[in-house]
Amino acid sequence: MTRSALIRSGIAVFVLVGAALLVPLPFGGRASTALGDLVHAPLFGILVFLTLWGWQRLSAQGANADQIDMNWRSLVLRAAFVGTGLALFGIAMEFAQMQSGRSGSKHDAVANTLGSIVGTLVYFATLARKTKRRVVPGCLLAFAFGVWCFAWSGPIGLLADVVRMPNEFPMLASFESNAELTR
Repeated sequence: MTRSALIRSGIAVFVLVGAALLVPLPFGGRASTALGDLVHAPLFGILVFLTLWGWQRLSAQGANADQIDMNWRSLVLRAAFVGTGLALFGIAMEFAQMQSGRSGSKHDAVANTLGSIVGTLVYFATLARKTKRRVVPGCLLAFAFGVWCFAWSGPIGLLADVVRMPNEFPMLASFESNAELTR
């Protein structure tokens, strides 16, 4: 893929993601909201990973585009810049959603940020794998999985309550959990 094609593809992805995050959702309800919330962390994780991968491809020297620049200091600075930038983009999108007919939420902003962290960790795990250090990639992936699970804990709890709710009918809510407050 040529340099200009890679840049055009990246811009197209960001425009599509921005538009998708601003379009009002045609459905409502607790289950659909929770399912939508499950998308935020993976979406931003993939965005960060692909941005870092694309930047690496653009900065590769010579004909070998898969060459890895093992200047870890520059890689960490690059990852911090991309991760922070996309986390801020995710937070800004939540504010923009309030103006576009969708409801922005703190949970989504946190999930976007946690997804950015996961994408950065997975990127470094793939780089560390190429250095033949076996322990580091596994630790990074395990930590990334833990962060991902934390990001999904709220929506999964809400989906579990949606499943439990018919069995607890006619009790609308006992107000024992945050999920019950949304009933």
